Amino acid sequence: IISIFTSRPLIKVITGISSEITRMSDGDLSVSFALPKINEQDELGVLVRSVQNLAKSLIDIISDIKQRSDILYDSSVKLSDISESNLRSVDGISSAIDDVAKGAEEQATDITTTLHKMQELTDKLPLTDFLPVLKLYSKYLSTPAFYVML
Repeated sequence: IISIFTSRPLIKVITGISSEITRMSDGDLSVSFALPKINEQDELGVLVRSVQNLAKSLIDIISDIKQRSDILYDSSVKLSDISESNLRSVDGISSAIDDVAKGAEEQATDITTTLHKMQELTDKLPLTDFLPVLKLYSKYLSTPAFYVML
């Protein structure tokens, strides 16, 4: 009978500890061991303090993880913004390169057209029209002064 009376407070303490540990395992880390008459120096007191320290450590770890997660999220948002900005820049550069290429192609087409028209014009002009001019300047062609004039 005496053991029943002496073990009853002990069972109450162990049941309370077990209940708080179950709450912790369910994710509630706000455990408070409001247990009756615990001697902090005995094994149960040490166990209660250890569970309280565990809860505090878990809260600190979770807080640190959340803080680092927030930092990581902010960094990923910034990285995403930078990536989008780079993509817009690359699109702009690509568009500018396309414009330059189109302009160069148009210039090449214009030069080709001009050369064809010059060839047509040359084909239409008889060479005999230039003979008097060539005769006039032929005397200069054989002198060193002509090359100086060029």
